[in-house]
Amino acid sequence: MTRKKTIMLSVLNYTLWSHRGGLFFVSFSIISFQVLIALVWNSLGETAAVGFIELLPDDIKNLMESQFGFIPSAGIGGWLASLNRHPIYIVLFSTFAISVGVSSVAREIETGSILYVLSKPISRSKFLFEKIVAAIIGISILNLVGLIGLLLSLVFFSNDNPQYSFFYVSLNSLLLFCTVNSIAVMISAGSEDSGAVTGKTTAVILAMYFIDFLSNVWPYVSPLGSISIFHYYQPSKIIENGLLPWSDFSVLIILAVIFYGIAIFVFKSRDISR
Repeated sequence: MTRKKTIMLSVLNYTLWSHRGGLFFVSFSIISFQVLIALVWNSLGETAAVGFIELLPDDIKNLMESQFGFIPSAGIGGWLASLNRHPIYIVLFSTFAISVGVSSVAREIETGSILYVLSKPISRSKFLFEKIVAAIIGISILNLVGLIGLLLSLVFFSNDNPQYSFFYVSLNSLLLFCTVNSIAVMISAGSEDSGAVTGKTTAVILAMYFIDFLSNVWPYVSPLGSISIFHYYQPSKIIENGLLPWSDFSVLIILAVIFYGIAIFVFKSRDISR
């Protein structure tokens, strides 16, 4: 293996290793939440769970179904799928995706470590590419853990057969949070203040989530829903239809590629003052 490839591999490994704590914490939290949801379903039973939802006002039921993907009428599969749209799930995954994105450039400049790495035979574009690959691997690991948790919950707490549409839900989640990460990387690429990058990225993601929320509950805002990345993340529809949402996937892939591309371009052309 050449020295250049060794350095690139070191960047990838170092990035993953430095975020091992976040990977473990999010993985543990997601598994714990999935088990809790399955236990609640198991204790209530399908009849009681569906009956409880039917007692709620129509506006509340529509909100739970549209915003949180809460569809107990689809059985425990729908109950578990609601986790992937739950605010706790989104916060945990977004926090990891943003953290890795911020550390790609801004935090490296703050600590001064980027000067040492770039003094080696590796270009800026390849350095950032390795950072991006590490982020995608980390997000993929989290989604794999989440998928395993969903399937195990089905097996251990119900008599339902595993729903293979969960694979589509997991893939939709992967694309969504890679897009979140791409926004963080894009902002980080032109900055040297990790705190500012975290704040700006969080503000963008919160704004998109809020727009998506309003578009689901307020008809006047509904046309604006498509400008939010969360508009293209619909676990409940995947579970109900059992189909791969090609259009949603395509939008998220295109956005992520564009944002990552802008990040590499900006990082290649900027000055590093530290």
